[in-house]
Amino acid sequence: MPARTPARRRAWTIAIATVVALAAAAALLLPRLAGPPATPVADRLTPPPTWTLVTDVVTAPSLICLGGQPCPSVQRAWRTPDQPTADDLQTLTEAAGWDATLDGPCTPEHPTARTVCRATATVDGFSVELRVVTSTTTDGASVQLDVRPN
Repeated sequence: MPARTPARRRAWTIAIATVVALAAAAALLLPRLAGPPATPVADRLTPPPTWTLVTDVVTAPSLICLGGQPCPSVQRAWRTPDQPTADDLQTLTEAAGWDATLDGPCTPEHPTARTVCRATATVDGFSVELRVVTSTTTDGASVQLDVRPN
């Protein structure tokens, strides 16, 4: 086995230190380069205490988005005991500080209607959609929040 010279040992030390430094820099910088998280935008919505959270999916910022989910993004859904009205959505979006546009009266137009209304807005570079979805199997409705990169 050849003897290790001080010059060769120094070269290996420098190479390993460079790889470690580059990996540390990438770990620190890549999330910042990918953009801000969507969670602060989603957290502005304060649902009534009677709503039950049933889904909370948060996809963190990343340079490479996998699994078909945009990143960063937040998808949340609540079960509600009653059908929310357009006024309810307007009140929620105003309290969140979102300048939202409502597209319907939040009343099903026919018995098979699923999404009965939605409020949409652009907030801090994110597309925000708050939907009221009727349930054909239970009383009440579902309210779904979707925050995605714009």
